[in-house]
Amino acid sequence: MKKLHAIVILTSSVISTSLHADTVSERLSAAFEATNPDITVQSVEDSVVPNMKQVQLSNGEYLYATNDSRYMFSGRLIELSGTEFTDLTEEKMRLDRVETLHNIDLSKSITFQASGEEKYEVFVFTDVSCGYCKNFHTHIGEIVQEGITVHYLAFPRAGVASPVGELMGRVWCSEDQQAALTEVKAQNSLSQTPVPCKAPVSEQYALAQKLGVRGTPAIFDEDGNSLGGYLTTEQLVTALNR
Repeated sequence: MKKLHAIVILTSSVISTSLHADTVSERLSAAFEATNPDITVQSVEDSVVPNMKQVQLSNGEYLYATNDSRYMFSGRLIELSGTEFTDLTEEKMRLDRVETLHNIDLSKSITFQASGEEKYEVFVFTDVSCGYCKNFHTHIGEIVQEGITVHYLAFPRAGVASPVGELMGRVWCSEDQQAALTEVKAQNSLSQTPVPCKAPVSEQYALAQKLGVRGTPAIFDEDGNSLGGYLTTEQLVTALNR
C-alpha cells in the first residue's frame, strides 16, 4: 500500500498540470500513465459519499476522488450503521471477483473434483516453487473428501517467462495434468513429456493481477471472498462454512 500512497501523491501533482482533461477518468488516466503506466483506470463511478468518485484500478484496488479530481485517497470506505461497520470497498471488490471468477474457462484450470457430493468450489492461484502451495497440495486428498472442488490456476511469482513459469507451462500441457502438478510439487521435476498446447499461464497470471493476488497460494471461494493464503483442511472447511 505504501507504493500506492506514493502514486497518489505523484498523481495529484501531475493532475494539477493536466488542465486540458475535462473528465475524472481522463485526468486520472493521464496521471497514472505519467507516474505508473502499469496501473490503468478501469472505471469511474459515483460513490455513496456525496461529491466523491469511486475509481477502479487495473490491479483490483480502488481510489476515491473528489469530483474535480484534485483530492483522492486510497484505502477502505467504511459505513457505520448503528453499531455495525460495513466495509463497502471490500464488498465492491468481492462483487468484482465474483464476476471475474465466474467467467474463468475451467477447462484451462487443473481441477481436483470433490469426492461424492460437491459442497463447495474454490479457486487457488498456485506456484509450483512455493512451499506453502506444496504443503496445501499434500492435503488435496483430504480436501476433496470434504466435498470441496479445487480449481488450480497458475501464478508463477517470478513471472511467466521465469524458469518456474516455463515449468508450469509444461505442467499445464501434460496429458495427465493432475499427476504432473502433484509430481512437480513433490519433486520439483516433471517426468511426463508435454503435448503440444498453448499453456494458459500468461492468461491466468494476468487474471491473478486483476484480482490483486500478491502471493501464493491465494484462495477464493465462488462468492468472491478471499480466504487468504495457506490453510489446513480444517481451516478451509471452517472458512467456507462462515
